[in-house]
Amino acid sequence: MARSTLFACSTCGREEPKWLGHCPDCGEWNTFEPRSASLQPGRASRRRVPSGSDAGAVGGAPTVQSLGAISADDAARLSCANGELERALGGGFVPGSTTLLGGDPGVGKSTLTLQLAAAIARDGRTVLYASAEESPAQLRLRAGRLGLADADIDVWAGTDVDDLLDVLEQRKPAALIVDSLQTMQAAAAGLPPGGVAANKYVCTALAEWTRRNAAVTVLVAHVTKEGTIAGPRAVEHLVDVVLYLETAASDLRLVRASKNRFGPADEVGLLEMGTGGLGEVGDASSRFLVHRDGQPPPGVIVAPVYEGSRVLLVELQSLTTPAKASLPRVYADRIDMARINRLTAVLERHVGADVGGQDVYVNVAGGIRLRDVAADLPLALSIYSALLQRPLAAGAAAFGELSLAGEVRPVVAAERRLRALAQVGCERITHPGGDVGPAREGGPSRGTVHVRTVAEAVAALR
Repeated sequence: MARSTLFACSTCGREEPKWLGHCPDCGEWNTFEPRSASLQPGRASRRRVPSGSDAGAVGGAPTVQSLGAISADDAARLSCANGELERALGGGFVPGSTTLLGGDPGVGKSTLTLQLAAAIARDGRTVLYASAEESPAQLRLRAGRLGLADADIDVWAGTDVDDLLDVLEQRKPAALIVDSLQTMQAAAAGLPPGGVAANKYVCTALAEWTRRNAAVTVLVAHVTKEGTIAGPRAVEHLVDVVLYLETAASDLRLVRASKNRFGPADEVGLLEMGTGGLGEVGDASSRFLVHRDGQPPPGVIVAPVYEGSRVLLVELQSLTTPAKASLPRVYADRIDMARINRLTAVLERHVGADVGGQDVYVNVAGGIRLRDVAADLPLALSIYSALLQRPLAAGAAAFGELSLAGEVRPVVAAERRLRALAQVGCERITHPGGDVGPAREGGPSRGTVHVRTVAEAVAALR
C-alpha cells in the first residue's frame, strides 16, 4: 500500500518518505512538514479530462506526431491592447500558455491584470477573474476607479483550486486570471495556501487545464524581499512565461520577461501609472533623460543602454566625497555595487585616479536598473568627472565595455546606439573604435571620439 503521508521541505520542496531534521538539498534545519500523498499535484485536473479528449492532451493517451504536421498559428495570439505589454510577451498571449506575473506589493499587478481582463473581454472573449485575495466588492471598487465598471468580466472569489477547476470545466473561459497563486489552496490534498507543495499543486493543475483547453492563464505571484518570485523555482519551470513588474520612477513601471517560450527573454515594456491605470509610455527611448539648459554638473553623462530589442537613453549621475572614518563605501540603488567597485579599481590602476579614499554615490535618473555591459565606460567617465569636479561637455555620451586591463571593448548594436543618441542631439560621443563608424546610417558626424582604452577616454575629456 502506498504511503498516505510524505514530508516536504518548506524551503526547497524536496520530498522524503520520513521526517528529516536536515534537508540534504538546501541545508536548512527543521523545515520538513507532513502533507498528504493521497493526491499528487494536478491529479484533480486530470480527473476532469473527459473521455474522447484530444489524444495529445495532458491526461489522455499520448500519441506520436510528425513535427511538420503540428499546427502553430502565430496569428492566434490574444491581444491585450497594450503595445508595451505585448512587446514583453513577444506579440501577445499564446493560447494554451500560462504566464506568471510577479512584483513588489503595490507595484500595480492587480491593476494591470484587471485592465488585461477588460481588454480581452472587449475582444468578445470570456474572461474569468479568480480573486483569492479580494472580495468581489473590493474588485468592483478598483474597476470603478479604472473606469472598467461595465467590463464583461466573470468574477469568482475563492481559494480552493478544486472548486476553481469545477467552475472552469463548466464555463470554459478563453482567459483565466488568478490573483494570487500564493493564496490558493488544495483542501482535498491537505495543502494549506502559501506552502511549496501547494504552489506546485495549484500551478500544475491550472497549467494542465490551460493547455488542454487552449486558454490563456495569468497567475499573479508574490515576491520575496530579494525581488524574486516567492516559492520554489520549480513553479517558474512549470509555466511558459515569467514576467516581473518593477518600479522605475514614481509613476514608471517596467515589465520584464525573464522567461518566454514564445519570444525573446529579457524583453522590456515601459508602462506609466495614471488615473486610468497602467498605460503605454510615449517616446520610451528618451523617457529617462533629464533636459537641462547649458552645461550639466560634474559627474553627469548620457548612456545608451540596450534593453530587450531597443535602446533606452539614461542619464548617469555620480558624486564623490571624502570617506568618513577612512572607510570608503559605494552607494548605488540600481547598479550592482560590485560592478562600481570594479570600475573604480580600473580607474585607479590605469588612470591614476585617487578613488580609494572617496565615498562614491551613483544614481540612474528615472530609476531604471542597469544590466547592460555597455554602461561600463559611461559609469567610469561619470565617476572620474565627479572626482575631478570637472563637468563633461553638454550632450556628452559614451558606451563600451570596460575590461580589467583598461581596454574598451565593442558592444552589440553600436550603430543603433549612435542613431538613438543623434536623435536627441548628443554630439560628443565616446565609444570603442573599430569597423562601426559614426557617420553610417545617419549617426553623428562630428565630436565623436573612438577610444581603445579607458586612459584614452579620460584624456579625451581633458
